[in-house]
Amino acid sequence: MRMPSLTEVKKHLTEDEFKRIKEELYNEVLTINREELCKRVTPDRHFPLLRQRKVFDRSTEEVILAEVTTQRKAARFVDELQRVGGVSAFPVFIESIDNTQVHLKELLNKSYEELQDNIPISILSKHTKVLQVIGEPRAEITPPSDDDRVHPPVDLSVLKEIQESYNLEIRGEEFDEDDEENDLIQEDEDELYLHDGHNIQDTNQNQL
Repeated sequence: MRMPSLTEVKKHLTEDEFKRIKEELYNEVLTINREELCKRVTPDRHFPLLRQRKVFDRSTEEVILAEVTTQRKAARFVDELQRVGGVSAFPVFIESIDNTQVHLKELLNKSYEELQDNIPISILSKHTKVLQVIGEPRAEITPPSDDDRVHPPVDLSVLKEIQESYNLEIRGEEFDEDDEENDLIQEDEDELYLHDGHNIQDTNQNQL
């Protein structure tokens, strides 16, 4: 099911509504990649730029650093980025990732591009104005391929009926063969009976 892109919905939104959807997309990227972030992020390396751009303040940094382990510090760092929110938190965080973690920056940017091209229904459902304008998302109708035209889809119910009819014919032939075999056996028995009867009659006549 294809969902509308951020570009498609932008013209139906006020500036504040557009910013809220962008913020929700940023937070969704952090949620999707949370496990990877908790493994790779060292929070205090990002503090200088986040403080300079007024995303974090001193108290936020202290809350993060108060966590015991490195991984828990990273998890709290992600939580605070999502809590602070705004359209600036995520871009500044991306900017603060240095050249030693290029893979992480590429991963986050790719996730965001995918989401903005296909906004999740979980985000769209919060914005009824967008749904009213663009309508409920519908599944895409894919035109038939060349293979479908050459080999049209098979109706399984028809195949089942053909198979059952074939099975009945096979059983009928088996029954006919059994009847023929029984008739031959009966004929042999009758012939043997007659033959034995004549022998018994001849024996009795000889004894007389």
